Amino acid sequence: MSVDERDIQALADNCIAENARYQREGHSDPAPCFELLRLALADSHPLALEHIYAIYKPRLERWASLHPLFADSDEDAEFFADWAFTNFINASTGDNFRRKFTSLPAAIRYMRVCTHNTISGYMRKPPPALLPEDLDPPDPTPLDTDLLNDQLWAHICQRLPDPTHQLLARLVFVLDMKPREIVQEYSHIWQREREVSVMLYRIRLTLRGDDELKHWFDSPAPHA
Repeated sequence: MSVDERDIQALADNCIAENARYQREGHSDPAPCFELLRLALADSHPLALEHIYAIYKPRLERWASLHPLFADSDEDAEFFADWAFTNFINASTGDNFRRKFTSLPAAIRYMRVCTHNTISGYMRKPPPALLPEDLDPPDPTPLDTDLLNDQLWAHICQRLPDPTHQLLARLVFVLDMKPREIVQEYSHIWQREREVSVMLYRIRLTLRGDDELKHWFDSPAPHA
């Protein structure tokens, strides 16, 4: 059964209301939020994903701020919330959602685990190399062949004909840039980290459906 935007908006409104009810009364109906999650992740509905991001981002930020390593990270809670949310959706799409989650509390617990692991992993990574102050932003034209050969990149461009999608794929998968860094460097294209996260989610869905890209795409990224 198809779900239109009005159905998703109604689910999102009910999810927000039930979250507020839980804050007041300590109990709520998990069904609207879980169905919204299912549409976003199991069914890959981008509008449902946008609502999930907006509803749960404050909770991810709160968890990040409470992490014992957060104060030493020199990053803000939003940085880790966006990164954790990206990790959460990457690990929970399609059949992964159905295998992992049979209830809303299970999904929420996994969100929290992703937040914890994101900060812990970030604090273990080596410091970045210092770069010249006058270094130009990355050029979105041909990739370094040591990272990704021309044939593979041409195939990716066929799957992602929009030049903006091609640029974002390169920034994230090749240069390992995070949404906040992308917004800072490319504010003329993306003004909000949410825009980057949602576009990246759609790109991942496209690339995951390609058998030729599956092995490369599923390889772990640095510091993931």
